Amino acid sequence: MGVIKIKRIDDRDFASIGHIWDKVCAEDSANIFQMFDWACNWWKAYGYNKELLMLVVTDGDSPIAIAPLIVTRGPFNRIPARKVEFMYRTNFIIRYRKEDVIREVLNYLKGIQRSWDIIDFSGMDYDLEIIDLLEKEARRSGFSFLVKDGLPYPYVDMGIPWEEYWASRSNKLKKNLRYSYRLMERMGDMNIDFNTYNNSQSQEVKKVALEKMFALSLKGWKAKAGIAVGSSKESRDFCRGLMEIFSKKGKVMILFLEHKGIPVSFAMGVMYRNVYYFFKTGYDEEYAKMSPGNILMHSSLKTVSNNGVIRVELLKGMFPQKRIWLTGINRKARVIIFRKSLHSRILKFSETHLRQWLGLNNKGDKHVKDK
Repeated sequence: MGVIKIKRIDDRDFASIGHIWDKVCAEDSANIFQMFDWACNWWKAYGYNKELLMLVVTDGDSPIAIAPLIVTRGPFNRIPARKVEFMYRTNFIIRYRKEDVIREVLNYLKGIQRSWDIIDFSGMDYDLEIIDLLEKEARRSGFSFLVKDGLPYPYVDMGIPWEEYWASRSNKLKKNLRYSYRLMERMGDMNIDFNTYNNSQSQEVKKVALEKMFALSLKGWKAKAGIAVGSSKESRDFCRGLMEIFSKKGKVMILFLEHKGIPVSFAMGVMYRNVYYFFKTGYDEEYAKMSPGNILMHSSLKTVSNNGVIRVELLKGMFPQKRIWLTGINRKARVIIFRKSLHSRILKFSETHLRQWLGLNNKGDKHVKDK
């Protein structure tokens, strides 16, 4: 084994480290969120008001780990804070020497601790070895350490025949879905337009599909909340990047539920290495009564199950509309590290004592380990 070294990658060099990233992230084990293209696309769309803190760890001259970190400024329990976080849905990528890697990353962050108030690793894989190493190094540095359950990531196991999966669903779901399909028949001239995008389509065809999706997203409740896929330039650019990348490396699928040729609901997902990632949905509120989301979820799952998909990732959050479809849950952790400063102590107090008073409690708060 060689000497462990760590290098920070700044914004200027980020786009050029793809070959290093690929050496660290074994292609045969990568999920979509471990890919360099995912991180690069997210950073291009959302990085404008954030500071890149990408750390590459080497064993001698050989890269062995990447910590895809950023520094953000925003509220933590309604208190302003500078936070070290993972890039969206990313995680530590470590080939080997986990203990050495975590030690060097924490030592580096300790050395620049005046530039942050807390480390907030939300959505970490629930890897007890990594969590214990983080705690060990945080305590060694004199930092406070807290770990709790993160928001779960539900999934659907498609490694069984569709008929077997569907038979396992609740009678209530089946009854509601039959009602939705009857409403479709009564309204007349309704159909599901299923589109798969890969290298065979032109850029113009892909652009038209995305613009149709963006426009439709503004007719639903998410637009009022400002979280619709078409509500911001950042979100639109991110989806355009997904289309560009994964229509080449996998498949991008968009389903439209249409009434008289006009789209009233959509579902967008990405198929990569026999896993389908269910990313974006939306619908026109005038059609809410027929539960268009359930119609497209049913159609999406049935379609991908017949196309070699072995797993469907429903992504973050245990919402009722996901619970009725899932077969399992990916457990996630949230690790929060507070440095030694008055402001960080206030932030810790807000997390351990004020969340209930502030109305911010969630189910993960009942599984808290405070050191």
